Amino acid sequence: MQTQIPYRTQMLRAAPAAPAARPEPGNPLTTLHGWLLMLVLPFAVLWIPVVQVQDIGTLTVLDCVLVLLASTTLLRLFSTKSRPASTGRALRIAIYGFAPAIFEVFGALLFDPQSRLITGFLQHAKRFGLPAIIPLAMLLCPAKRVPRIRVVAVAALLITVLIPFTPFADSLPLHGVSADQGGAKEDVRGTGSLSNPNDFAYVSLLGALIGLSHAAGRRDQRFRRRWWASVAISAGLLGIVTSASRSGIAAAWLAAAYIVFCSSLSFLKKLSLVVILGVTMLAGWQASVVYQDRMAMAIRENIQEASTVARVEAQSAALRTWLAHPFGVGFSNMQPATAEFSQTAQFFTAVAGSDSIYVDFLVGTGALGFACLILCFWNCWRLAGVRKMPTGGTYLKAGMLAAYCFGLATVSPASYSVAPFFFAVAGLTGCLREASSPKEARRA
Repeated sequence: MQTQIPYRTQMLRAAPAAPAARPEPGNPLTTLHGWLLMLVLPFAVLWIPVVQVQDIGTLTVLDCVLVLLASTTLLRLFSTKSRPASTGRALRIAIYGFAPAIFEVFGALLFDPQSRLITGFLQHAKRFGLPAIIPLAMLLCPAKRVPRIRVVAVAALLITVLIPFTPFADSLPLHGVSADQGGAKEDVRGTGSLSNPNDFAYVSLLGALIGLSHAAGRRDQRFRRRWWASVAISAGLLGIVTSASRSGIAAAWLAAAYIVFCSSLSFLKKLSLVVILGVTMLAGWQASVVYQDRMAMAIRENIQEASTVARVEAQSAALRTWLAHPFGVGFSNMQPATAEFSQTAQFFTAVAGSDSIYVDFLVGTGALGFACLILCFWNCWRLAGVRKMPTGGTYLKAGMLAAYCFGLATVSPASYSVAPFFFAVAGLTGCLREASSPKEARRA
């Protein structure tokens, strides 16, 4: 007896085989765009000069990469028909990040028509304006490259933290290893490829949080992602301790507090985070004389500590200068502009920088430039959305909150090395929001 074949099976057998899908040839612009994104963070921690330009400064590899990245981002923005839903907000971040350079020029002209306008404009572009394109660049890149960017961020963190322990540190253009104090050698905070110990701590903290966000990703690669997170946490904590940056430690505790109160982690994981951070601080106290001296000085002298008093005096003089020049004086004119308001200061006769990004922007770019800075930070925060984020997004938002704290004690995140990491954190939150929302799904 002949076996009857079901009708559905007959139709499947009769149907011709679908031709194998051929991969579309890669778009050279897309490929270049992706590679530039992956090069930004490594070159942010490796200061490699290209050429010295008179009245402008040193042109570095990072500057070249950021200029090319901005060009490819704008080309993709105007040539791509299908854009992520958050593109508009990311574009506002780029605009608000670059706009203070224009107000800086305007304020410098009002204060002194003989000011060197191009210098201040380009310095702001290097420190903050060009890196502000990174969130938009991330949203316009293929989604498959986002995990790679997180891995590259951890690799850049490893470069930063491990260089001081290698002979290569002595050959870098910027490094600090020792200082001569009255004929005696005194250890100072090692910074490897970064010349500023505070920047060293900030990059370490932001890199560690990016690594944590990478571990909170897809479950099918959990082991490998956890390995990257463990490396990032170890390197980040080592960088914070070896820098002996008090503002970096305060920002780390602020980020930890945000994660504890705003994440959906279990109680045990939250407790582990606090214990690990506390044990690291105690280990730094025991292992590093510089760390111990700086912490003891802050505890013993409290607000009377010399650097604290100097900051308060500098910011007070800068604010009085702004009241006299509400449209700003330009970054390069801060020292002559504050001289007449620094007569009662104990530590200086003029202010070249107030050790606060908020006060510096207020004095240098005026109220309009300061408003652009706040709007840039606000849009970075809102890029993650107002709804509850996944755990990885909580880590990244903790990094942004820590960066806002940096600005109270330094000009970071508007610094050469920290700004790329800060805007990378903001861009990654936007990518995570797009990937986790069905209504806002990105097209790779």
